[in-house]
Amino acid sequence: MTRRAVFSLDRLQDHGHILRIEEEVVHLNNGARQFSLDLGSLEGALTALSQGATPPGAIGRIGSALFRLLTSHRAIEQQVLACHHNGCGLLIEDLEPEAQALPWETLRDAGGNFLAFGDSPLLGRTVTPLRQQTPLTRSWERKLRVLAVLAASGAQSDLRLLTAVCELEALVAGLSAPGGPPFELLVVGCDFDLGTDPAEDVRRAVEAMQNPAVGFQPLAGFGTLRDSIEAFEPHLLHFFCHGFADDEMAPRLELALRDDQLVRRPRGTLVLEASDLEELLEAQNQLWLLVLNCCLGAAATESISFARDVMARPALDLPAVVAMREAVDRRDAHLFTSSFYREVAEITARQASSPNAADLQWAETLPAVRSAICRERCQALSNAEHCREWSNPVIYVRREPFRVVPVSAASAEDDREERIEELESQIAMLKSLRDELSQVPDIPADKIALLDERIRELRRKLAQLL
Repeated sequence: MTRRAVFSLDRLQDHGHILRIEEEVVHLNNGARQFSLDLGSLEGALTALSQGATPPGAIGRIGSALFRLLTSHRAIEQQVLACHHNGCGLLIEDLEPEAQALPWETLRDAGGNFLAFGDSPLLGRTVTPLRQQTPLTRSWERKLRVLAVLAASGAQSDLRLLTAVCELEALVAGLSAPGGPPFELLVVGCDFDLGTDPAEDVRRAVEAMQNPAVGFQPLAGFGTLRDSIEAFEPHLLHFFCHGFADDEMAPRLELALRDDQLVRRPRGTLVLEASDLEELLEAQNQLWLLVLNCCLGAAATESISFARDVMARPALDLPAVVAMREAVDRRDAHLFTSSFYREVAEITARQASSPNAADLQWAETLPAVRSAICRERCQALSNAEHCREWSNPVIYVRREPFRVVPVSAASAEDDREERIEELESQIAMLKSLRDELSQVPDIPADKIALLDERIRELRRKLAQLL
């Protein structure tokens, strides 16, 4: 898919309800035209939505009103109709917080169809990076590497731990979908050795699976998270944690550590702002997708949304980010995960079966996910106009195509041998360091335990290659 219709929305100065639209077609270098979009008539409905109210039919009315406003200009209407018929992408470049706060995922055409449920057009949002654009091409060996940071803190209403075991099970279920490619899942989590119910301990849940494709590492802080990402080199990076966005502070993720879980602390103590993610990921040139399964990851207040901020960071080269526009119930979060990774397995399986590079359209994953959430929350797709939860997932993609190139068997074997040597060297170095530290008087036991955990993880990786 090389043709995309892109609508860039910016705020007109001194006009609180009016956004400027710059319409362009990314095809044959067509020119751009400018229009304005007056949202004054939607102010009341959007305010009610932002305050959590969802009167019957509200989602349908807002989606229809947004669509009528957007297509009130003849040129834009023609582009939207062309996307319907030709299957091109329909991308919103939401430059200002006012545009980011709008529920574009609810767009509903004159026939009463929500665009976000269909595959024509593929609806998404886009970001122009704050640097010179580069081709988005990745190579892979037909095995999907997923690193999942499972670090939601706090307690449930019955005072039991807000555990991530259900999120782990949803991840494994989705990635294990029939026909999916081989995968390797590394869980970095805070639920370990808590001395509580085994059903609340993610490490023990991983061990009980006895699945060589699934491993665990403890989340001990920013440094260990960075080391895990750098060593694992994931294709997909998934966060299950708390997210916050308001007018008082910059949007952020809050990750719980083990001590936070032991005392049932309601907020995680490891805080990640967009600049922190930039530091974590700036060397990850193999990353395909960032998934923020947390509250408000795509919400905009006085500042731009967290997802958009990360996507636009100059040091990053992210093809796509998926995040939630609103607060998300944990049941919806787990349903999103299982549904989303089933779609990921399907789309990457098609990629693995192709001998040539081809566009990987991450926006293809979300229609089925939205449908699953709608059926769960509203019993039927026909009730979508009354239900807001399905519209929560937002995807940001880059304008240019994202291509994945399968590595040839010979190249893959060379890479395998090189990786074996690298892992053997790392294991030998860590064993030597462990032996030296074990001779130091009063060395904290947890320091040795972390080294042992890292050595076990490297040995597991080595065993998979041998």
